[in-house]
Amino acid sequence: MRAVIAVLLLVFMALSAPALAAECPAFLDHDLRKLHSADSVNLCELSAGKPMLVVNTASRCGFTGQFEGLERVHQEYQDKGLVVVGFASDDFRQEADSEAEVASVCFKNYGVTFTMIAPTSVTGKGANPVFGELNRQARQPGWNFYKYVVNQNGNVVASFPSQVEPGDPELRSVLDQVVAGRVGIPGNSTRLRPLSLAVYIAASASSIMSSKVLWPAFRSIPPMLADSLIGLP
Repeated sequence: MRAVIAVLLLVFMALSAPALAAECPAFLDHDLRKLHSADSVNLCELSAGKPMLVVNTASRCGFTGQFEGLERVHQEYQDKGLVVVGFASDDFRQEADSEAEVASVCFKNYGVTFTMIAPTSVTGKGANPVFGELNRQARQPGWNFYKYVVNQNGNVVASFPSQVEPGDPELRSVLDQVVAGRVGIPGNSTRLRPLSLAVYIAASASSIMSSKVLWPAFRSIPPMLADSLIGLP
């Protein structure tokens, strides 16, 4: 009898695993207003279990020209399953005064066709739910155009500072791997920054271990040492 129950439990777990894996992370399950629009988008529906490249943007920044490169990434990778999402933000006082101007810079000047979210906070306690979780997993943006590569399970597998262009070989290599579902696997991964790789490993562990053991250790790293680990200026 015990053997039968054990077999039934194993079958139940096997059938339940795909559904659990496909469940969208809670931090993505929010309705976010699109840039210069009354329409909203839910990132669970937008990503539909696909990996994402999430970027905080600004239209009056020295890095604003990266919109062009981000659009190229969108065009090259959308058929491979990557979803690019830009979050306009004035956290660093580099955003235009009106959404109309922000939209003009994005959609007219740079021909952006990927999803853009209306201006919102991406840092601190006021960060929107998406960046609140990205910041918890990795490190909050230090400036505009920080780039977060998020796998299909909602884990940040790599993050890149403003200076890393969308066409950077390391970023492209990580994108190639995340759309193939093999990022972070020893022997296949690129030169992920040490902290980013550690974040991936932690996210793959049990939620209890990552929240109560690993993350406190990461957060205890002195800021200067942490900056050197993830390659920030």
